[in-house]
Amino acid sequence: MVEVLAPAAWTDARVEAWLDWADGETDLPAAIFRKAEIIAEQAGGLALLPDARTRAAFRRDLGAALLAGRLAIAEPRALDAPAVIAAHDADYVKTLATLRARRRGRVSARAAASALAQRLQGVMDAIARCEGDPPPAPTRTPI
Repeated sequence: MVEVLAPAAWTDARVEAWLDWADGETDLPAAIFRKAEIIAEQAGGLALLPDARTRAAFRRDLGAALLAGRLAIAEPRALDAPAVIAAHDADYVKTLATLRARRRGRVSARAAASALAQRLQGVMDAIARCEGDPPPAPTRTPI
């Protein structure tokens, strides 16, 4: 059990998710605004935010959006960078076929998950339309 500083409206699951993101830091608003400050400084370094006033406003708005749940951020992963495939490599065709198969698998998995979600939503909608007490179990119903 850990004592955490977080907005009162946040659910336990949301607090736990932010705790994971903050690597266990218990003052979540401070951690979020520190991250907003880092992002604002990076943007300033790229000349996207020209002055301190603009950076401060960006930091404030970014932190508020994160706290309100209107925005989420994620760190880039090393796997996000695509590999370069040289057409003259001997394994070019095999590598390309593997990448194509993986992509098709991801597309198929997303389509299957979407179809399953639609069907489960149909079941939940049918349950929500039910009224009254549930019928007795068929094994207990006298014949």
